[in-house]
Amino acid sequence: MKSILKSDYKKLDLIGKASELGAITKNDKDDAKVYEKKIGSITNADSSFAVFRSEKGQYLVEYPFSEHAIVVEGSVIITDMNTGLSQQYSIGEGWVVEKGQKVTFEVGEEGFTKVYWAF
Repeated sequence: MKSILKSDYKKLDLIGKASELGAITKNDKDDAKVYEKKIGSITNADSSFAVFRSEKGQYLVEYPFSEHAIVVEGSVIITDMNTGLSQQYSIGEGWVVEKGQKVTFEVGEEGFTKVYWAF
């Protein structure tokens, strides 16, 4: 699995642009292409594991599920829209977001890749 998480992230499937997944963007240039590869799920539970990659962009997301994520490539700045607090996350750093929480993702030139657990 290491190859999927690092250098072979391009093996992920293009799932569209951020806006096509329900994100809100200010303009077309901020509407990042996003990729994903499901790793697995827990039987009889609303829980899944996946690798997700975003190209450069800035978009607002209202989470449809709770998530624990860890950055495996690049970096991202996440702003909690309720508190206004921003935090940059780099390789090896992670976060937890609760279902319904609104956050803004700011993704730089290099993009970023995370592995996440949705629950």
